[in-house]
Amino acid sequence: MSRPKEEPEAPPAPENQILRFGSFGVGVTFGRPSLFRWSKSNTHEIVLTDRRILLVRKPSVARTLFARKRGRVDLDVPLADILETKRLTFFGRPVVWLKWREGEKTREVSIDGTLGLGAEVVRLHERLEALIAARPPGP
Repeated sequence: MSRPKEEPEAPPAPENQILRFGSFGVGVTFGRPSLFRWSKSNTHEIVLTDRRILLVRKPSVARTLFARKRGRVDLDVPLADILETKRLTFFGRPVVWLKWREGEKTREVSIDGTLGLGAEVVRLHERLEALIAARPPGP
């Protein structure tokens, strides 16, 4: 008795990078922007794809030159998990604030552009909003 052949799974579609900028001139606060929250400046590169947003911590220049270290992913948020996004202004700088679900909890992050990267942050918000609006409705 022969078994029916199983259809092989189709490989996933390639992930398309939409926007990438930083790490110099980017500030990241894990929460809403505030004077009293600790933020990290000039340490993260922002990568937006058609499936997720990533914060890639870039090693210092010296570590890169001498140890050939690559960046490590500090945050990887699927677009499907984003609950809300806003464009804010903090001390005259544009900020993208994200809220997403992570299991049963929600988390927040704020990304701001300094040193001439304000336009990139604005573009990040515009692209995020378009991707979120285009995603299929969830269950």
